[in-house]
Amino acid sequence: MAREIAPSSVAARDNAAFAWALTAIAIFSFSPVTMRILVREMDPLFAGMLRTAGAIVVTLPLALRFPLPKDGREWRLLALSAGGNFIMFPVLFCVGGGATSGSHAALILAASPVITGLCAAVVDRRRPGGTWWLGCVIAFAGEAALVLLRDTSHGVPVSIGGDLVVLTASLGAGIGYVAGALLAERMGTWAGTLWSINFASLVQLPFIIWLWPADWSALDGAGWAALLHLTYGATVIALLAWLWALARGGIARMAVLQFIQPVASLGLAALLLHERPSPPLLVAAGFILTGVIIARRR
Repeated sequence: MAREIAPSSVAARDNAAFAWALTAIAIFSFSPVTMRILVREMDPLFAGMLRTAGAIVVTLPLALRFPLPKDGREWRLLALSAGGNFIMFPVLFCVGGGATSGSHAALILAASPVITGLCAAVVDRRRPGGTWWLGCVIAFAGEAALVLLRDTSHGVPVSIGGDLVVLTASLGAGIGYVAGALLAERMGTWAGTLWSINFASLVQLPFIIWLWPADWSALDGAGWAALLHLTYGATVIALLAWLWALARGGIARMAVLQFIQPVASLGLAALLLHERPSPPLLVAAGFILTGVIIARRR
């Protein structure tokens, strides 16, 4: 006879998953701001690579405690996780973000929940429920309005090319999130994430050596703080929490919480970068939050 899982255990698991997902989103929300600070003082391509490779000092000793992937499927998932989460996303996010504002980068990333959910649907070979789609449509309508209102830069150069590169970065993140969550189910969250970071770091290491700046004096205190946040906060701590939440709470259910991130990032950009949003932008942000609430009901 199959053993039934107590409702209280399921509720506790769901609550823990959502708590860790929200913690990750809170850390991720600073990324557009810290990215803009960093690329003003450092080459964007080098900054994107260093964001991952800089973490290897901590992640490699930790990863050595865990076994490597044991079969072809785990190696493929590791390659997708490393390529999407730790090469494609950070590099393109910094390169594209250098050509747009922090607010714009945050708004473009609002497409990530849709991309992540669709990637999960393709992998699972099933369609999410109608409530999930309704919430996504409402939230994406708010995102579209935010992107079309291109008055958020306040003197910061904004280019369509930069926006498209950031959008491509979100595609890499969506693929990486799904692969990382599936890898976490097989290897464990710590093992899968740590080995993904280390393999991505090793791939990028030759390019980092080639691009290594001769002078680091241009990096001030804010720049170093931004680099530490992107390298250890967003790349290690937040991503571990996020992938754990995806693996325990379900990819499609957790992914919709990413809609909160652009709203939080807009507020941080206004506070720290003085990119103050207009009233129409705040209304559009309300649509995003409404979509999150509706989709969360599923």
